[in-house]
Amino acid sequence: MSVIVPCFNQGLFLNECLHSISMQSYTNWECIVVNDGSRDETEEVAKKWLEKDKRFKYVYQENKGLSSARNMGLAIAKGEFIQFLDADDFLDIKKFEVSVKDINNTFSNLVITNFLTYNTQKKKVKEPYCDLSQVDFNLKSMVLDWDHKFSIPIHCALISINLLRDFRFPNELQAKEDWIMWISIFKKKCFTSFVDLPLVYYRSHSDNMCLDRVFTTVQKQKALAHIKELLSFKEYFLYILKPKFYSIYIHPVKHSLYSQLFRLKRILHLGL
Repeated sequence: MSVIVPCFNQGLFLNECLHSISMQSYTNWECIVVNDGSRDETEEVAKKWLEKDKRFKYVYQENKGLSSARNMGLAIAKGEFIQFLDADDFLDIKKFEVSVKDINNTFSNLVITNFLTYNTQKKKVKEPYCDLSQVDFNLKSMVLDWDHKFSIPIHCALISINLLRDFRFPNELQAKEDWIMWISIFKKKCFTSFVDLPLVYYRSHSDNMCLDRVFTTVQKQKALAHIKELLSFKEYFLYILKPKFYSIYIHPVKHSLYSQLFRLKRILHLGL
């Protein structure tokens, strides 16, 4: 498997992140650290791990954003499965082993494990911010319920490279790029297995981009253009042109085009 670790000025947490990879009980992996133009100790930390373990690789690029950094990792990854891991998060030592065993037992091409939240300020592990055990892992749920009922930390997943072979994260998105990835995956022949064990840790701290509600609302709006491209005409009317979706994602900014389409749908009595 290939582990892709993008890092921008997260050198403070990178050592703990890479250490959690090095300690994995399953050992057949490569780890690609993509330095996205960091101005801190990211390069120094990463290169120390290169000296310790040849399974670590290091790539530097000028700052282009999280999506670009992940895409760089995807471009050079050699593994049959992809494990994304942001530089400020970390893994349980059994994450790879349990995921691989589950894939072999269920013949799935996507395995999702549960998670815990780690509070940096208090240095305490907390319960997850959503209950993944109650999620229906399908296209409809990914479109309609994302951020409303749940979201999946990207490092919960071990993903077959076949589900990502023709996918790249939208470079213009500064957030919600993972939402686009999940919709893209579930548009394909995705056989999902869920392991209800907390095998990854999602770090909660003041620098999390997702904590800024105004920022995330704007990014959701931008993500809609990509979602429209991914969905068929029927799916777009089934999922996007719904009062529920409208009220959650569109209404706060009074998107005029969406409003016109929604009114047209009601006038035509499509009943979708």
